[in-house]
Amino acid sequence: MNNDSPLNSASNNRSLQHFCSSRLQQLEQQNLLRQLQPQPPSQSPDFASNDYLGLASHPAVIQALCEAATVHGVGARSARLINANSLLHLELETQLAKHKQKQAALLFPCGYMAALAAINPLCQSRDDVIFIDHLSHACLLDAARSSSATIRVFHHNDPNHLDKLLSKYPTTTSRKIIITEAIFSMDGDLCPLLEIIRIKEKHGAWLLLDEAHATGIIGHGGSGLATSLDVHDHVDIILGTLGKALGTTGGYLAGPSEYIRLLHSTARTFLFTTAPPPALAAATLAALQVCQSSEGDLLRLKLQENITLASQILKLPQTPSSPIIPLILGSEHRALVIAKHLRDTHHLALPAIRYPTVPRGRARLRVTINAKLTRQQITENLEKVHNAIKQDFSPPTSNKPLAQPLKP
Repeated sequence: MNNDSPLNSASNNRSLQHFCSSRLQQLEQQNLLRQLQPQPPSQSPDFASNDYLGLASHPAVIQALCEAATVHGVGARSARLINANSLLHLELETQLAKHKQKQAALLFPCGYMAALAAINPLCQSRDDVIFIDHLSHACLLDAARSSSATIRVFHHNDPNHLDKLLSKYPTTTSRKIIITEAIFSMDGDLCPLLEIIRIKEKHGAWLLLDEAHATGIIGHGGSGLATSLDVHDHVDIILGTLGKALGTTGGYLAGPSEYIRLLHSTARTFLFTTAPPPALAAATLAALQVCQSSEGDLLRLKLQENITLASQILKLPQTPSSPIIPLILGSEHRALVIAKHLRDTHHLALPAIRYPTVPRGRARLRVTINAKLTRQQITENLEKVHNAIKQDFSPPTSNKPLAQPLKP
């Protein structure tokens, strides 16, 4: 029978469907099945997004987007190296570099693509070594894995362990790159940046700092953790996103001008993708301007007040250092049931965060606070959350995990 025959094709389709059905069933048994949920109504209080300053709906940001779309259209039409390198892209890169006190910056359609581009141009062989924090974001781990370098993982926020790992590699090692986050996306804690910089310089390493969740909310004008500690000259590369406190979407890398020029010719996620729309660059420029203004200062002050109130309502032992508040529940099943209870009973969207986003046995609800929330919204809704996590949501006896759970 010809391999291209319709009968053979139908058999292959059934085989694919059977494989996917079996895999879906296994994920469901492990409480790891994901499902898209409709976005809550716009009037619902938002405790799940990263729009920390509320700039996604700021009138000046919306106006800038609309005006630029009228001139430039909706899409960018091609890659920037072909025919889509607009003045708005260049201006946004200039302003982002200035914001981070770096020589230059490069835009990407999303933060994940920026992360994937960051490491490969710097690593030439297995002699290069990447040292990455255990709880670094998946995009950073994927970036490290996609390179040719050797990878070493250090204990979360543990400078001593990082020091010990670096000590195992002599100064003759080609390149040593440390990767960590300013604010960790799932735990909300800050990295010990001063200690990491001390160790980095002791061993002659380079440092890539992910400031995705720090930009906009820490430092003068929301410039991030490195500038707030006045150590930006000691951080070699900064990774950031536009889809959190700046309220739009996209990612960027900032660093020495030679590094950015190297990315122009080597970063595959820049070379082989359509550029971000110019209108989106215009919106981000407007958001950055608000972020750096006195209005931005007031929004950051309101954000901190809301974080303090939220920690009190949730009976936390201390006020979190960031808008990210993890409520660790342990069991994937328990996290799913409580999230469903809050959604169905109180119309409150607070998704369950589970493996592989967080380690096994560390499932949680992740509360994120923003400056637009009122005291009444925080008090009423987080009291419901606090009461829900005190309830007994024991798993049914039929919902047992597999004896040997599959690794993703």
